[in-house]
Amino acid sequence: MERNKHLVSSEWREEIIDTKKRRLYIPGAVPGRDFIVASIISVFFFSCETPVEPEEETDPVTDITFNYLQEDEKIFTSAKLKDPFNGDNLVFAQLIWYGTNGFNQTTPDSFFLSDNGDFGDILKKDNVYSVKIPIEDLGDTNSILYGDTGIVYLQVLAHYDDNVEAKVDSFDLGNINPKFLWIDAPDTLNLPDSGFARLVDIKAKVTDANGVDDIQWVGFTSRHVEPDTMLNNGNHVYLFDDGKEDHGDTAVGDSVYSILISFPYNAKTGELEWRFRVQDQSNAFRDTSHFVVVLE
Repeated sequence: MERNKHLVSSEWREEIIDTKKRRLYIPGAVPGRDFIVASIISVFFFSCETPVEPEEETDPVTDITFNYLQEDEKIFTSAKLKDPFNGDNLVFAQLIWYGTNGFNQTTPDSFFLSDNGDFGDILKKDNVYSVKIPIEDLGDTNSILYGDTGIVYLQVLAHYDDNVEAKVDSFDLGNINPKFLWIDAPDTLNLPDSGFARLVDIKAKVTDANGVDDIQWVGFTSRHVEPDTMLNNGNHVYLFDDGKEDHGDTAVGDSVYSILISFPYNAKTGELEWRFRVQDQSNAFRDTSHFVVVLE
């Protein structure tokens, strides 16, 4: 009987399907080869997906830093800026300084940030914009006075072709270095008679914004200027605030540090530099020099 070309027996249909399975490696048809079809399907779908457009950058100002350079009486600020940013070129960068007044200050100071290796900037054209500002250049209402503690507030503005991006930040001033208020020491010393020595009274008044208990020690080194020679093996001569008469100190805890040193008859004449140092419990310090001329 002639087979109808539109009708296929169930046995023949199953045979055709089984043959196609073997040729296509359909899962379940050939043991151990399921991963081949999975890989083909994955490649097909991924190759047909539309590429994802990158999102616009949203953080043009990063890595803001602040340092209070107490020894130099300056502040230093830097920030890393993206250039270009979302297709716009950076025109200039700006620091808005509020001091300790908070962001409600209505008259902050404004300074340019540089990436040209000047005005405190370290490396030229590294996209880190910096400025070093003397304390005396800060406005009266935004300045930092010795003894100030707490938080300072600032803002960095990045001026691009068509927009301005801003980021605010705040920093703790941290430990405040101690300092000298005055040094009481002779400017000239005359050698005593042969075979004798004399006592020289030396005093120094110090202060520390973190309290008198934060003072760790006060002392000085002595250097003969010509020739350049360190006396006392370069070791510090320490001063005391203990009220002891043999140290020449008169009161305990008044921040006046004292010492009596013996000045011998055979001391070398010429100019001496006494380099004073006050150091706190955080090992922060302040130095100052006093010059003495030894005469015959």
